[in-house]
Amino acid sequence: MLSLIVAVSITSGLTDYPGFRQSGAVVEAQIDRGPIVELVINCRHGRSAIISYSKVDRRYCTPRFECGGSLKHAVAETCSGRPYGPTRE
Repeated sequence: MLSLIVAVSITSGLTDYPGFRQSGAVVEAQIDRGPIVELVINCRHGRSAIISYSKVDRRYCTPRFECGGSLKHAVAETCSGRPYGPTRE
């Protein structure tokens, strides 16, 4: 257990910018926060969004709290243009 805590504390706070090296990349930045990695993704029309990846559950979660095992699906759902909060009717 102690080795897990040490490993998480060492790796937390790491930031990588793959979008800087490769223009047109879907993932602009990765922010490693220990058991969670935040991914800044590039949507069409100059929009950006943040999704998260759980290293423990191995699932990607969208801002709408929809989680699954596919990065491609999470990006498609996040960039679909649907509103994030509850809709008023």
